Amino acid sequence: MEMTSLQGPPLAAGRTAEIYPWGEKQVVKLFRPGMAPGMAEKEAATGRIVAEAGVGAPSVGEVVTIDGRPGIVYARIDGESMLHRLQRQPWTVWSQARTLGQLHARMHGVARPQLPAMRDYLQRDIGRAQELTAELRVAVLARLQALPDADAICHGDFHPDNVQLTRDGPVILDWMTAGHGNPDADVARTVLMLRQGQPMGASALQLKIIELLRQQLLSGYLRAYRGVRACPDSAIDSWVPVIAAARLSEGIETEREQLLALAARAVG
Repeated sequence: MEMTSLQGPPLAAGRTAEIYPWGEKQVVKLFRPGMAPGMAEKEAATGRIVAEAGVGAPSVGEVVTIDGRPGIVYARIDGESMLHRLQRQPWTVWSQARTLGQLHARMHGVARPQLPAMRDYLQRDIGRAQELTAELRVAVLARLQALPDADAICHGDFHPDNVQLTRDGPVILDWMTAGHGNPDADVARTVLMLRQGQPMGASALQLKIIELLRQQLLSGYLRAYRGVRACPDSAIDSWVPVIAAARLSEGIETEREQLLALAARAVG
C-alpha cells in the first residue's frame, strides 16, 4: 500500500530503520534508503510466523510504502527498552539479566523450520565481509558447515535494546534477521554483543554505565539461560569465530579489530 505521510518524528531509530507512530495502537517500521528489495515483505512474513509461535513477538500488520521507502505496520508496544532501563536503573542489572536469559531460552524451545535458515544468513554475511582474507573466509565457512544445525527459532540479534519492558511483560522486537537454526549460534551472537557491542547514539555517560554492567549482565544472562536450557561454554566458543566473521559484514568500525581476532580462531 502506498502512503505519503508520517505522524510526527520517529519514536526510535536504528542502523537499518526508523519507527514512527501509526494511529493510536500501531507503529510503522520504515526502512532506511538502500535496503534490499523485498526486505519488508520478507520480514513481515517472518514476523507473522514468530508472532503465532507465542515467543513474545508483536503482531504484524500490512506492508506499506511511504515516500518510496518500504515499511511494516506493527502493534504498538508501549514501554521502555531493557537497555534504557539499565541505563536509568543500573541496580536492576541482575533482574534484567535473568529476564533476558529466560526469554532467549524459551524462544529456543520452539521449532519453526518454515523460517529462513540461519545457516544461509551466516554464509551470506561471511561472503560479504570484505575484511576477511581468502584463507580465513574458507576456514570460517568450513567451520560453519561442520557445526550442527537445528530447527529452533533464532532471533539473530537478541540483545537488551531489542527487548521492550511493558506493563504486561517483556516483548521481543526487531525480528528482521530471525530464522531457524542451532540455538547455540544465537546465544553466541548475544554473548558477543554483550561483551563488546555499543548501542547506536548512546552518550558518553551511557557508554560508561554499559561498560560497568557488561560482566554482570553477561554472567546473569548465561546463568538464567542455562536454568532453562543447557548451553556449555564449549558450544558457544565453537560458534564465536563464525558469528564474528558474519558480523564484520555490518561495517561497525569500533568492533572491527576484535571481530577479526575472533574470526581468526577458525584457522586451525
